[in-house]
Amino acid sequence: MKTRRSRSKMKPNNTDTPPPAASPDPVARAHERVVEINGQEFRISGGMFSQTAGELAELRSKRGHIVRIAGDPDAAAGEISAQVRALEVKLEALAQAAAAARNERLEAIRALHNAQADELEYRAAALEAKATENEDAVRERRKDLAKIAGCEFVTKLELVRAQRLAGLLDGGTPSMPIFDTLREEAKAFHRRAAEARLQEPNRAGSIEGNSLDDLLATIYSEPARLGPSVESAGAWFEQTAAKERAGRGRVDSGDTFVPVDAPMRFRLTWARGEIVPAESGVFLPGGDSQLTDVVEEDDFMVAPSAAAVGE
Repeated sequence: MKTRRSRSKMKPNNTDTPPPAASPDPVARAHERVVEINGQEFRISGGMFSQTAGELAELRSKRGHIVRIAGDPDAAAGEISAQVRALEVKLEALAQAAAAARNERLEAIRALHNAQADELEYRAAALEAKATENEDAVRERRKDLAKIAGCEFVTKLELVRAQRLAGLLDGGTPSMPIFDTLREEAKAFHRRAAEARLQEPNRAGSIEGNSLDDLLATIYSEPARLGPSVESAGAWFEQTAAKERAGRGRVDSGDTFVPVDAPMRFRLTWARGEIVPAESGVFLPGGDSQLTDVVEEDDFMVAPSAAAVGE
């Protein structure tokens, strides 16, 4: 004979009160947006821009030789000039696209900070609600005690505060009631939320690399950090490398001799989103942390047509 299952073992009927849908975490969603835009900017800056800049630099370095050996130098000059100009225009477009992504990422970072602040405010509100609930429970118990004892009751902390105001007591402070402790914790969350809303994106850093690609990859490895623009970074790199090669070429022997084509190690430092020339440059050979002659701020150009290639 089949037995009927008791109601307590049956699955609950959820048709009347369906469980609330889980909403995405706003902070996580805001962070994902920052990462997404950072990836877009890096694909433009660290990929397409860097590659095009390299093609332009190579073409510029060879154009004199190409024109010289051409059967029709005039036609060859016109053709290669058109190629150079096409690459320059492409670089300008890529630089503008990178700048647009950079501005969008800046807004996304600020939105992330606001989402973090909202989360802190939410936690503060939850603590304040708990404090009110606890204080209401204490107040009701006080009423019951007052009825039994025929007098009012206060916490020891309230008594000490009143005595101090009257100048009757000095010394330590007794433990705070739970509701006061919760409200103090809530105030701390409010302060952190206010700081988060005022926080500016990180615009400073110091990195090292063996190539422009290395430097750009490191710059974009932290999505919420803003480095120098790809134009200024590219221009600085090419002109710093050119200056180092020229300096090596002037020394053909001795302890300071380094082959012109020997590998270089670069350090790039920036503050407020701008390159700090005095703290950026090429390492001395042998792994020394000292930098060789640096490119001064006025020495490197940031115009899109000259970015990352130099003349």
